[in-house]
Amino acid sequence: MKQQRSDNAVDHFRPKALYRWLAFSLENLRYACTFCNSRRTDNATGLTGGKGDHFPLIDGCPRATEPGQEAREVALLLNPCWAPDPMLLDFNDDGRPAPRYSDHPEHRLRAETSIRLYHLDHSDLVEHRAALAIELNEKIRAANALYEQMHTADAAIKLSYANYVRDLKNAMAEPAELSAFARKIVAGRRELPWVEVLFLI
Repeated sequence: MKQQRSDNAVDHFRPKALYRWLAFSLENLRYACTFCNSRRTDNATGLTGGKGDHFPLIDGCPRATEPGQEAREVALLLNPCWAPDPMLLDFNDDGRPAPRYSDHPEHRLRAETSIRLYHLDHSDLVEHRAALAIELNEKIRAANALYEQMHTADAAIKLSYANYVRDLKNAMAEPAELSAFARKIVAGRRELPWVEVLFLI
């Protein structure tokens, strides 16, 4: 799978500088996007992001100092391996990341902190999402025009329609790059009956 921002690094979720007993724990290792993991400045915005050795906790939460205590921490960084956490992120149609639950203070804070420290708002990535949105919307428009002609017996129309549907499904599949954003864009056209079916099969 192609990853625009990764060189296949693996690093610690909880930094070993703060959690030395987790330095060799497999449960503390994550496949790490280079931009998310390393501190760097976005030349377009001047903003610095990247996790580095940061691991902020919710205000008032004591940091673990020995094995087992970390289970009591409330981390501000979203854990990509904990299924509920990625669901706290959303995206605008222009590719910018945003909190999904802006009316929930803790969820909003965790999402905003993760966007900043994981550098999910880096201009290159935002532009990459925006380009994907344009591509997906073009395929949706083309597929919809063909869908309205599916009553004909034209095999070329049916094949072209099937190819567009396949491309959209592939873009939304979990292994695909930016799949969460792709699902957001396609879901925005669920008023089309054939698009709704893509989420059922």
